[in-house]
Amino acid sequence: MEPLEPAPLLTTDQEEIIVHWAKLHADKLRAVLLYGSRLTGHRRQKDKPTPVPDIDLALSIGGRDEDRFTTFAINKPLWSAFLVSQLGVSVDFNSADPDIGPTVAGFLLSGEYKVLWYDPERWSPAMVWG
Repeated sequence: MEPLEPAPLLTTDQEEIIVHWAKLHADKLRAVLLYGSRLTGHRRQKDKPTPVPDIDLALSIGGRDEDRFTTFAINKPLWSAFLVSQLGVSVDFNSADPDIGPTVAGFLLSGEYKVLWYDPERWSPAMVWG
C-alpha cells in the first residue's frame, strides 16, 4: 500500500459553490458526488505532488439514455472551466454512471464518497452501482 500524506478537505465555501453550480445545471445533472483526497483528507504520496490537490467529482447525468454520454462529454470542459474560476483549484470530473463513461468504481463501490447534491425525483444513493 502506498504511503499517504495529509490533504486539505473540501471547505464549506467550496461545497456551497459546487451545490449552487449543480442546481444551475439540474436539467442535465442527477447527482454530484465528492470522492478522493478532498473527502478523506489523505492523498497518495507522489514524486512531484501538486501543491494543491484537485477536487474530484463524480457526476450522474440525466436525460435520454442515448444523449447522456454526449451531454457529459460536451459539458465537461465548460463545467470544469467555470468551477475552476470559482473555486481557484482544479476540478476533475468522472462519471458516476457506469453505462456512460469512465467511472470511479473503487470509490463508489467502497462507499467512499459524499453526495453533495442530487435531484430526488431522478436519482437516489441506491443507484450508485446498485
